[in-house]
Amino acid sequence: MHSVTKTLAALLALANCFHAPCALAQGEDFPKRAVRMISPNAPGSSNDTLGRILGAKLGEVLGQQVIIENQAGASGLIAMESFKNAQPDGYAILLASPAGMSIAPLLQKRVTYDPVNDFQFVSLVAAQPNMLVVTPSLPVKTVQELIDYCRARPGQINMASAGPGSQSHLAGTMFQLAGNFTSVHVPYKGGGPSVASVMSGESQWTLTPASAVAGPVRSAGCARSRKA
Repeated sequence: MHSVTKTLAALLALANCFHAPCALAQGEDFPKRAVRMISPNAPGSSNDTLGRILGAKLGEVLGQQVIIENQAGASGLIAMESFKNAQPDGYAILLASPAGMSIAPLLQKRVTYDPVNDFQFVSLVAAQPNMLVVTPSLPVKTVQELIDYCRARPGQINMASAGPGSQSHLAGTMFQLAGNFTSVHVPYKGGGPSVASVMSGESQWTLTPASAVAGPVRSAGCARSRKA
């Protein structure tokens, strides 16, 4: 893996929430077995990273394993629809993100769930900024330099996203509108693959939740410090 991405800016915010299909199971004997935490995003995404951190701590409290179940695809619709049909016994919980809860119902024609009435909200567990990152080979060091670079090369610079209608897609589009420039939208199947594409140089930039790139950015910073 390439030593990655230069941090350019923090824009917007991503909130992650716990949801249950109905009331959580109650009683002194709960839980008797492992609990599934459904993530509507691919492994390596910000949602997946948060879920694994949260699942480990939650497992300690419950005394049972919390298993992360990635059900990526269709901007969160696959996971949301699967979760809606889960037994409402507390053994399935959803770490929801804006794509499935807020964006997809507004953009998709066929949504089989009501994000407000079909689920029971449990708790807000995280809010994090988006981070603008670019491939290491791009000769830019500031946001304005990136904007100017893209303006001078219309149709030649790729913007990676976690998929059509994802928050990274919408954030990137908003950034282009605000900066008055265009990049080619390249959708991937999840935040992990989209970040990997920027690290490898397949795409030139992305706006993604901070936790998805915190490790690579930190590693790049340490590498620069050692060189200095």
